Amino acid sequence: MKTQKTILMIGLALAASLILPAIGAGGAGILQNAGLEAPFATYDTYNGWPLQVAEHWEKFIVNDNTYNDGSRLRFFSALDWAAFNGSPVVEHVEGSQAQVWWSSSTKEFDAGVYQQITGLTPGEVYGFSAGVLQVFETTNRTDPATGVMTRRVGLDPTGGTDPTAATVLWGPAEQHATFSSGGKKYTWFWPSVGAQAISSTMTVFVRAGSNGSGSTPHSDQVWADAAFFGLAPTTTLTATALSPTQAQLTWQGALRPGFHLFAYEARYKKITAAAWTDLQIFDVLSDAPPIATGATLTLEAGAEYLVRARTWQEQDAGLNYEIAGPWVEQRVGGGGLIDGLTLTNREAPLSNVTVRVADIFSGSMGGASGAVSGADGRFSLNTGPGAFGITATTTVNWTAPQPVRVTVPATATAGLTITLRPPDDIFAPTGDGDFENTLGHWQRTLGSPRFISAGQRSGQAGLCISQTGRLTYTAIVTGMYRPVLSFWVRVENG
Repeated sequence: MKTQKTILMIGLALAASLILPAIGAGGAGILQNAGLEAPFATYDTYNGWPLQVAEHWEKFIVNDNTYNDGSRLRFFSALDWAAFNGSPVVEHVEGSQAQVWWSSSTKEFDAGVYQQITGLTPGEVYGFSAGVLQVFETTNRTDPATGVMTRRVGLDPTGGTDPTAATVLWGPAEQHATFSSGGKKYTWFWPSVGAQAISSTMTVFVRAGSNGSGSTPHSDQVWADAAFFGLAPTTTLTATALSPTQAQLTWQGALRPGFHLFAYEARYKKITAAAWTDLQIFDVLSDAPPIATGATLTLEAGAEYLVRARTWQEQDAGLNYEIAGPWVEQRVGGGGLIDGLTLTNREAPLSNVTVRVADIFSGSMGGASGAVSGADGRFSLNTGPGAFGITATTTVNWTAPQPVRVTVPATATAGLTITLRPPDDIFAPTGDGDFENTLGHWQRTLGSPRFISAGQRSGQAGLCISQTGRLTYTAIVTGMYRPVLSFWVRVENG
């Protein structure tokens, strides 16, 4: 019995040693042939040499970015590629092999390899990394052909196999743009990308290409090796607006067993912008990955921003794989701004209305110099936080209502609609249309009137009606065409 138990324990230890390097400590699913080792499957020949792809991997070509749909593009094993070129060096990271693809002319290409991974847990987050080496022309060439080649990795959480699909999440396209005084400096590069599984299958992609600007045959070469797929770190991100122009960002990662913290990355952009601005980004060729856990972001008052952060973890032993988790995002906005609209009494936008802060409520201008409404009637007034009286004036004979009180938060944008009166408004001479703590020339069949000083539409007050009754105003009008009666009402409690 003792011998049998010993044999059983050895069998389990061997099984664990076979699985863990492929999926990472605590990982799920299996990345098969992570080292892109032999055997290689032959799909064609070139000048008597087999064209091959590492077992369990599939090649892909993005035809729109590749000359003649890939007729000049070849996939080799690293051993055959070295022998084909008469090189004593077989480029690889681990094991004895790697996957190679290259262009047999100076034509552009965009290609790589992919693998579907099954047995995953929906809702769990995973990360993928692969070593990629690319060489443009030769390593001792001195002209800096910056950016002629790019490399990156991707994940499709849906398990699709189309590298051009919108469902693929790609890491940044790192360019071959590093040079040394003796010529071009080339190095292995480990991009990584993380994503949350939405099914039990995900697809990983290794992608690299050239813009075809070389001049030497067999010049643009790519090697892929030492891939890794496993559970990725998660990130908690908090974005808090401190003032109209500042926000505090904090982030913290949760690492997987068998890994330690390697780096934090953070970016931001305006909601309306396309490009991200870096707060701190991990340069995989750098010796000092950033590990700061927060930053203060300067905002434009009233603008809304999208911020994102992610965590990198590094494996404790072995090849020290560096795996990025998925980006997490939060929105944050600068307050102290009024986002407003100026209208006519028929709800049409009114342009060229100057909107300012009056001192009747706040005792100051609040730092605002005024704003002018555009063709759509919209305006933005930077007041800073506080309570303000807002006035509106125009040069086209429209009459502004009484100043309206607005409370502007420090960490949000306040909305405000101002309706101006036509020049022949019969209420304008007396101001009876604003119900400013008086009914003036109105006749009523109501009880004692009640006025409110909070929540009114304009001015300092509004009439609150909570009973059945009638208000009547009598005036003589002449020379009007299609007179209009308009008013604002807000119904409370149903």
